[in-house]
Amino acid sequence: MPESFDVPYYEGAAPRKYKESLIPILILIIIGIVLLGKTTTFLCNVPGLSSLFCGGEQVNFLILGDLTAGGAAEPTKVVAPELGIFLNGSIARSDYHMQYVEATPDLIGTTGSLLKGFDVVIMVGERAYTRSAKERIREYIQGGGKVILIGDAGTTDPDEPTLRGWGIIGEMPVELGFDANIDAPLKFTNNTNVQRLELRVLDVFNEIVKGYGPRFTIHNDAKPTCNDNLQVIDVNVAPGGSPIAFLAGTVNEKKTLRPAVVTRDTGFIGGKVVYFAYDPGCTPSMFISTVKWLTGKGL
Repeated sequence: MPESFDVPYYEGAAPRKYKESLIPILILIIIGIVLLGKTTTFLCNVPGLSSLFCGGEQVNFLILGDLTAGGAAEPTKVVAPELGIFLNGSIARSDYHMQYVEATPDLIGTTGSLLKGFDVVIMVGERAYTRSAKERIREYIQGGGKVILIGDAGTTDPDEPTLRGWGIIGEMPVELGFDANIDAPLKFTNNTNVQRLELRVLDVFNEIVKGYGPRFTIHNDAKPTCNDNLQVIDVNVAPGGSPIAFLAGTVNEKKTLRPAVVTRDTGFIGGKVVYFAYDPGCTPSMFISTVKWLTGKGL
């Protein structure tokens, strides 16, 4: 009968012990990845992980003002009723898990912490923002907040009538033109002999406008804010702003090109802002893409 030998435990035990010691480390790494994916948007653009951590996430909006400007203290010239119809519809609520609440700008002037509970703040329908309200928005953006600015929302101060524009916020992608008159916006008219109103896209591969092509019309006779008689505020692209699309049309029988969609990314620790010169409900797919760009969520 051949001799048998007992192999001491320590022979070959080092590799086994080494592998066993890796198990808790691997568990900690997995937990770290899960926490990173669940508490941030860092993994939302990583193939294979985006749908795991970001797919189907709810997006919470705070609408500062009024989508139709009906209840505004100082109504804007640019309103967004079509955006309201979209946000209240089944596509936004069921397919993209979008929810919103409304608040007046003076409310955040007293408590800026209100903004921190929302993924995106939409400024719309209300011109009158106090200095303290604008300061809270600036702090929100600088702390990583995301804002959609529509038309002339937030362009006045009820406590100082001579102030115009968003200067106190300081993080906007657009600014009022030097001679801009917010009480007399630019009115695009339907003059096909000169130029039909259309959106011209600078970068057709940009995530926000992907699929729209280099130029297209938002004309829709059934939607008053989406037809050829569109009116917009005279703005310029501000330092740090990135123009995505321009409105091309006829104003006072002359061809006119004005910023339509402009973004601003304030950096790694800062927030993002997107300006719409018109009711973004007129281009709902672009609005969805905009929200995805702002939040990083896999809608």
